[in-house]
Amino acid sequence: MKGRTVSELITPVEGHWVVSTSTKASESRLERSLVAAFILIVKHLIQRHPINQDNLTHARGVATLGALVQKVPSTLIDVNVLIAIQLLIEHVSLEKNMQLLQQMYQYVLFDFHIWNHGDFPFQIGHIQYLSTIIKESRRVF
Repeated sequence: MKGRTVSELITPVEGHWVVSTSTKASESRLERSLVAAFILIVKHLIQRHPINQDNLTHARGVATLGALVQKVPSTLIDVNVLIAIQLLIEHVSLEKNMQLLQQMYQYVLFDFHIWNHGDFPFQIGHIQYLSTIIKESRRVF
């Protein structure tokens, strides 16, 4: 592992393990926030892995994630957490797992107990993201 960076990820691809560098430079910045880093771990666990997605869906993993984020002190809820959630939801949307996406909306994105912890600019950012999601997915909403 000499010469490898923290942003390199090990992910399964069709039964083989490969090391791939994250294409999003923002993810390495997000990893400085403990809460955002945890959310990114969840994202990477379900990436191209339908079994983990199903386990997260059926074991109430998304509801648990939402409940855990609710308990985070407000000093740790910042724009990095919002961006990590956006990346997670974007990934689930690209995976076309509608049941998992619905749970993400219900237990995380539309759970205002989470988003009321942040400061005013953070709350505005969340509302803007909600607006974008609703405009792009009129059939769902």
